[in-house]
Amino acid sequence: MHGSEREVIISTQWRSDANVTKLDVTLDGDRMFEVHHSVLAGVNVSGFGRPVGTAPLAGQLRVVLSDNGTQVARSNASVVCER
Repeated sequence: MHGSEREVIISTQWRSDANVTKLDVTLDGDRMFEVHHSVLAGVNVSGFGRPVGTAPLAGQLRVVLSDNGTQVARSNASVVCER
């Protein structure tokens, strides 16, 4: 999570050798992005980011990785960005 002045951007990245066909990221239950295999395939670490608001900001981030419909990893985190 980073920001310039007051804008807050949340980014996620993963190892490209992970066997993942779908990445689903939500913040407070609202979808930030959902990415499928054709975009995830690559030789280097990949990542996505999106502005989510302005500081101060607090929320619950959830990242779910799936392989052909089966959840293979899930991460939940509380995020806080103070001005």
